[in-house]
Amino acid sequence: MEDPKATTGRPADTELNKQTFSLKHFFTELDWAFGRFVVFVLESLSYLLLLGLGAFSIKFVIESIEEYQEGLSDLSNIEIAFLFFAFILFRRYLIYCEATSFGWLRQLTTPIVWYGKFSLVCILIGLSFAFLDLKNETDRLAYFIQSNKNYLQLLAFVLALVCLYISVPSKSLRTEVQGASTSEPSEAKKEDIHSSTSSQNSSGV
Repeated sequence: MEDPKATTGRPADTELNKQTFSLKHFFTELDWAFGRFVVFVLESLSYLLLLGLGAFSIKFVIESIEEYQEGLSDLSNIEIAFLFFAFILFRRYLIYCEATSFGWLRQLTTPIVWYGKFSLVCILIGLSFAFLDLKNETDRLAYFIQSNKNYLQLLAFVLALVCLYISVPSKSLRTEVQGASTSEPSEAKKEDIHSSTSSQNSSGV
């Protein structure tokens, strides 16, 4: 014979286990959601930081081209070549974007974010040399910047062109591929119908 105390205690134990499981599940879901929220905030802040840094760097490049504000006569051969290749690569970028599901906002921000990444790397390198100058009490970084302005401008131009070149969207976002894949079966069906019709006609003859 079963003990009545044991039988009466089982439902309470089951209810307690359910409550413990529900609380554990609740805190697990809460911890998981909070972790993903922190990731979202950090990714958003880093994205905005790179976007702002890229926009500021592009503004600096444009101002370096319009240094004396004398129009086309103010442009050097390097600046003219940069504008020419930038136009070609920008046109190429738009053509690739039009063939994909890339939204207009991503089309606008992707090259800027890439330029922000390159600018951040250059800033970190410059800060490391600035730290060495501060430690050794020298002015090598300032002297290097003053004596190599043209090369630094050329580097900025090259990085801008590289950003336009690598900012093209992924092939998986192409919309033309889907249209081609859907049109191919229809062409195959047409060929099957045509072959079956011709075979019927030949058998009837």
